[in-house]
Amino acid sequence: MALAASTTLTRANVVSILTFIKFLREKLLSPDDFIRNIREGRWLRTTLGYNSPVGSVMFSEEWRAASEISDIPFIDQNFYGDEILNFKRELEMLGVVIGFNQNYKLVVDNLKSPAYNISALTAESVLFVLKCLKHFSSPEKIVSAFKRKKSLKTNMGYKAPSESYLFNPQWGCLLEVFNGFPLIDQNFYGTNIVLYKNELKQLGVVVDFEEAAKAFSQEAKWYSF
Repeated sequence: MALAASTTLTRANVVSILTFIKFLREKLLSPDDFIRNIREGRWLRTTLGYNSPVGSVMFSEEWRAASEISDIPFIDQNFYGDEILNFKRELEMLGVVIGFNQNYKLVVDNLKSPAYNISALTAESVLFVLKCLKHFSSPEKIVSAFKRKKSLKTNMGYKAPSESYLFNPQWGCLLEVFNGFPLIDQNFYGTNIVLYKNELKQLGVVVDFEEAAKAFSQEAKWYSF
């Protein structure tokens, strides 16, 4: 299929391809040979340029938080218009990812470059990063990308995880004495943030009494009572 191998397929060309696959499917005729011949070609326009259907993604609200931290090749819906939404089944047959379906690996594999300023993330995006850590077996890439980025909202502005503390009632009373510690803004993130203590700790956030006590003892050296 020389046409499908091209990177200059028009919107009409792509709609015709999808319409043909839909026709074959609805007539109970196998489109497998046709799909096999075109699915690897870089003819589908995405937000990252022309890409093959395999590995491209149909954007939906499920992907919004992921799109803030990853460079994912979403189908260019501005180019194709709403009509492309009528061909989700056909796009999926071609290899396009439809729906998030716990696809954390795709997000992690496409994390934005370290040179990109990942900072001041929305609450939804931070919680999404923590979910990635929770569900992904190799956290090193995520930790490396976010540990020193000023992405967490605290009572002292946006701070890096390695500078931040998760409030704990066990040592919270000490904050009445030592008030120079950036606490994660739980009003901003909601109560669910405390469900990710292990993941926050992986990023460098102080969540344990022992670590907090060390920081408080260092601070105490500068106090006189």
